[in-house]
Amino acid sequence: MPRRRPLRREAVPAAEEACASVQTAYSSGSLALMEVLDARRALIALRRDLLDAELAYALALVRAEALAGASFAETKALFERP
Repeated sequence: MPRRRPLRREAVPAAEEACASVQTAYSSGSLALMEVLDARRALIALRRDLLDAELAYALALVRAEALAGASFAETKALFERP
């Protein structure tokens, strides 16, 4: 899963950092609550989309294994901790 790790290591932390920055700005009175809610919504959507993509990838690997009658190292890697 070559793109999974960069998304987890880069996109998710960046979105978390952005969300924290918006929260800080809200706490200081610089932003409205709606901005905080939007940042949180975006973070949740990113996490959901990442999980959807990981599920689709895993299902495709399992289907390919079933068709090929073989086991792939990538499938085994899905069950290892990132």
